Amino acid sequence: MFNKLLNYREMKRWLIILSLFSFWAACSSGLTETEKKFVGTWRMQNYTSNEVVPPEQKAAYDANIANLKSRFRLILLEDKTFLRDGFAPTTETGEWSINPQGTLLNFKGQDGKAGTVFVEKNDGKEMIFSIEEGQTKVKLTLVKIAD
Repeated sequence: MFNKLLNYREMKRWLIILSLFSFWAACSSGLTETEKKFVGTWRMQNYTSNEVVPPEQKAAYDANIANLKSRFRLILLEDKTFLRDGFAPTTETGEWSINPQGTLLNFKGQDGKAGTVFVEKNDGKEMIFSIEEGQTKVKLTLVKIAD
């Protein structure tokens, strides 16, 4: 009888350990704390650029930026894939990654095109990043609308 009681206690102990391990594995996404700040659905709040726009094109340029702000959506998923709407006529998809410091956000589209943006701020609710192409510098402010 004592052996049966001992085996029961041992089995109960292992069952508790396995349950805790299963719970931990289910809760763990495998992402670093820095990466977790990037995951979610983001909308554009602000767009600034040093582009020189001729006065006769300023109204059309401003309308395009307003349209972009209303349509742009970036979804960064836990499996490190992304969906991006608003820049191209169709939804862009691919993979994303960041450097360990969280200052470089890399995109690799399914079409093979790749790009990197410089992350100036990401507190998990607001993200500011900049892009430089030649003399043109663009800064985008995104706000998280869903986790």
